Amino acid sequence: MATKGLANKAMLVSLVISQWLTRIVDKSITWQIANDHKASKDAGTYRKRLLINKGAVAGVQTAVSALRKYHGMMTLPWTKGVGILASSRYTEYSTKMRGLINEFKSAVLLLLNEYPTLKDEAKYDLGDMWKDDDYPTEKWLKAKFDVRIDVFPVPQSGDWRIELTDKEMEKLNKQIKKREEERTKEAMNKLWERLYKPVKHMVEVLNKDNPKIFKTLTSNIMNLTDNLPDLNFTEDPKLEELRKEVQDKLCEVSIDELKESKFFRETMAETAEELRQKIKEGGNITDDDVLEMMSGYVGNEIIEEFGPPVVGQRKMKGV
Repeated sequence: MATKGLANKAMLVSLVISQWLTRIVDKSITWQIANDHKASKDAGTYRKRLLINKGAVAGVQTAVSALRKYHGMMTLPWTKGVGILASSRYTEYSTKMRGLINEFKSAVLLLLNEYPTLKDEAKYDLGDMWKDDDYPTEKWLKAKFDVRIDVFPVPQSGDWRIELTDKEMEKLNKQIKKREEERTKEAMNKLWERLYKPVKHMVEVLNKDNPKIFKTLTSNIMNLTDNLPDLNFTEDPKLEELRKEVQDKLCEVSIDELKESKFFRETMAETAEELRQKIKEGGNITDDDVLEMMSGYVGNEIIEEFGPPVVGQRKMKGV
């Protein structure tokens, strides 16, 4: 589709989260372990937790996960660290993100208030491994936590403020148009995959002998099919047709009946499998795509406590 058309209905958004790592590599302990086992110094590393008490630390982690999860749900990947958001959903997005940012700030404040106590408690937890130099000052720590949302328009070919020859301008515009078309195609492929994942998950759950069935089995599909039309930037009719079919056949299913009736589970598993095949064919999803997407399906929240900070762009007035 034309980039100009996309620029009229969408915007680019980046979510930048800065946070403190509570795990570090202890070089002296790493050396000691290597020597004790007569191993190479490169055989491994010992990472220690600076704060053992998980309460306040986990609170910040939960807040960060909520920010990333909602941002991921409302956008499609565009470039590294940048998602594309439907303009019609911007108010909803910004309102929700402001609330989540406030929750993040509250969690950080709680951690900062408990930091001196947690640091003292770590002396007993870490024993001889405790080092005062490992811990930042409260002032540094406060400055380390931050959330920024940058919003900017989708670039358009021909939108230049520099003097170029007609030949150079034509070449650049062709390059921009080609790249934006590639990114749009990649984003739409991700949307097909996003529809595919929860349907495949339902098939796998319902085909188990004694499955554990939760409300999220259908509610995740319902939330996705509700949001999908605003992310269907190319207005793909095949995708919209399958979205409606998935919504009609899988979203109104009784969770209690799924739990109680094996026959009903088998029937719904067949229905979900038919839809899975249709989505796979419609989105040209390969087996390699399936392996890649399902490897991280259990949630794209932070796996390691306070993972590395995300490096983003210059702060802008967005949300």
